[in-house]
Amino acid sequence: MDIIVNHHKIDDVVLYRTLDTGSPTASRYIKEYNLHKDIVLTGKLSYEEVIGYYKSASALAFPSKIETFGLPLIEAQQFGLPIIASDLELYREVIGAYDGSVVYCDSDKPHEWAKAIVELRV
Repeated sequence: MDIIVNHHKIDDVVLYRTLDTGSPTASRYIKEYNLHKDIVLTGKLSYEEVIGYYKSASALAFPSKIETFGLPLIEAQQFGLPIIASDLELYREVIGAYDGSVVYCDSDKPHEWAKAIVELRV
């Protein structure tokens, strides 16, 4: 988000994270890079809230390297969302032959993620 907001000067992208607002690492990052309006920490969500976020989302960014299955990848497909996912064999298998837009990025290369997100906006 730092690259998107502070380097590309794009201010209409919002990242929703299911972290608690008291998360010290996330809160420090948001403050340090002045991303208060660009990153929303939702905390734990009910099923209905999750569905609401999927219905209003423009895409799913899934940078995780540690998920055991990647259920959000399946859920995003059900809503026809573009997906940006970590380039892991497991996630390629979960996504399979999805008809929607899929971009795979190296989890350790934030510029790849920023580029993929910026290109989705075009």
